[in-house]
Amino acid sequence: MVGRHASSISTDFDNDESCLFEPLPKRDARRSLKRPPATQELNDALKDALEKQMGIVGVRRILAETHAVRFDRWTLDFLLRLARSAPDVDARQRFEFAISMIQKTRKQGVALDSFSLAQFLPIARARRSVNAVLALKNLIQTRGHALSDFVCMGLIRHFGICNRAELVEKAILEMTRLHDVPDAKIFASVLTDLLRNDNSSGAQKVWTMLHGEPLSSRVKPDADLLQCGLLVCSRLKNSLDRAHEARWIIAKYREHEIVPTSDAVNALAAILISAGEFEEARSVMYWTIDLCYTLHANRISQYVQECLRLSRGPELLPLADILTQTTRLGPDKRDRREALDQYLCALDTSASAALLDPKAPDRCAKRVEVFWGLSHPTRWKQ
Repeated sequence: MVGRHASSISTDFDNDESCLFEPLPKRDARRSLKRPPATQELNDALKDALEKQMGIVGVRRILAETHAVRFDRWTLDFLLRLARSAPDVDARQRFEFAISMIQKTRKQGVALDSFSLAQFLPIARARRSVNAVLALKNLIQTRGHALSDFVCMGLIRHFGICNRAELVEKAILEMTRLHDVPDAKIFASVLTDLLRNDNSSGAQKVWTMLHGEPLSSRVKPDADLLQCGLLVCSRLKNSLDRAHEARWIIAKYREHEIVPTSDAVNALAAILISAGEFEEARSVMYWTIDLCYTLHANRISQYVQECLRLSRGPELLPLADILTQTTRLGPDKRDRREALDQYLCALDTSASAALLDPKAPDRCAKRVEVFWGLSHPTRWKQ
């Protein structure tokens, strides 16, 4: 019976979240307090099947032999766990079997709860099913059952994997109302899932939630979450928006005393340079030096090119202080020399264009040449 009805059930259910669990007459709640011996025997058989890693074919055989036995919540629990681990069927068949078992349990008047949803989520996730999860969630809540914090976190992650940012937002707010705010790891996982699905706008919406209350003061970011934030930031189209997000991320690194990776500080510097925020970019470069990281040669090249593009010649001068405070400029000699040559030539270009007092760039150039031992400086070559 399970096999004949499963396909139509799952198809309807995925298309219409309300059709799986039709309203049923309320049953006497006391019926669930007493477990009939036959139900206990069925549960024992299913528990044994789970321990033996039995497939769906074997489970159906047990159910056929006990077709008249009533289910209880533990029966459904065992059946959903068996569906999750069934080695003899694919994701679609696991999903269809789980749906049919939930339906049968419902028709017998058994109350479903967070535990039922927790067991169902991995099965639905394999099918990227949203409507099925929403239907079961709504059914549980309309019966007056509050979702557990574990299930709330599972829903947030599930909707992220399914690329449904609007449902992620709702689930986050619901969890905050019912329990507490999700932790940083949940946010990092959801952002990773959305970005993996190229849902940049959805990731931005979730990321923006962290800026406002109640999340801003209650979610303690970790390195992974801030790294995800950088990925979100890098996909923003407007350079000023990127710079705004970069400042927020830098502030969180410092506030929570989190040490950024070399790639993170390099990305932050790149974002600020592209926005023309040269002073802030230099601050991040000094931070890179303080952390004993290698200063990327391509960041120096980017800085120089942006100064010239924006006719901001004076911003070239303080870069000499950075270039004479670290020997970690790379990644290799060739890239280093190319970046240094670009800087020296930019000084000359700015001086020639009357953007700088000729004496100032000459002093900066000499400092850099001496520090790096450039025996054949190329700054005057055109």
